[in-house]
Amino acid sequence: MSHIKVYFYYPNIVGIIRVITCLIAFYFAFNPIVFLSLYLTSFCLDAIDGYLARKFNQCSTLGAVLDMVTDRFGTSMLMVVLAMMYEKFFFLFQVQLALDLASHYSHMYASHIGSEGVKSHKDIDKSKVFVLHLYYTKHIFLGFVCLCNEFFFIILYVLHFWKHPALYILAVLFGIVMAFKQVVNVIQLGSACETLTKFDWEKKQKEAEKKEE
Repeated sequence: MSHIKVYFYYPNIVGIIRVITCLIAFYFAFNPIVFLSLYLTSFCLDAIDGYLARKFNQCSTLGAVLDMVTDRFGTSMLMVVLAMMYEKFFFLFQVQLALDLASHYSHMYASHIGSEGVKSHKDIDKSKVFVLHLYYTKHIFLGFVCLCNEFFFIILYVLHFWKHPALYILAVLFGIVMAFKQVVNVIQLGSACETLTKFDWEKKQKEAEKKEE
């Protein structure tokens, strides 16, 4: 039962706190003060778990999965709330949600299947599409894009309660980066499908060679 210790790695504890904080935040989804306080707390903790993992040498597969799952379900629940607030754009929020889940799940699966030595879905080799390699290997760039993407949707949430010209300007600026993030998601999904189909084909080829022997 010594593996239980992995649950108590500092970054994993932070990850679990993120999950709990995020869930409570969405319980108060239509109370902007409470929601924003809790949601932004969960969002800020995302930067801490990675630091703790590196500082205390506590990187783990559980931590990597927990990090992505928390990000995905947080974004998913926010899309549901925004779809309720902006009914005219309901379908667009559905598409964004589907693309986000499909691209990240496919990418994580493809990054581990048949790949030796891969510790994280963020380990991208140079053979991948340049944009994808840049996105995952340049941590400052990755952080900037994710931050702007997140702020775009948070601003949409805030605009439902408080209308202010400055918020509209910020929405446009962050929206440009958000659009780029969706392009990355499409590329990521396509790259993952390419990796998976190559894996399947090579597997079939090996099975055929064994039968011939």
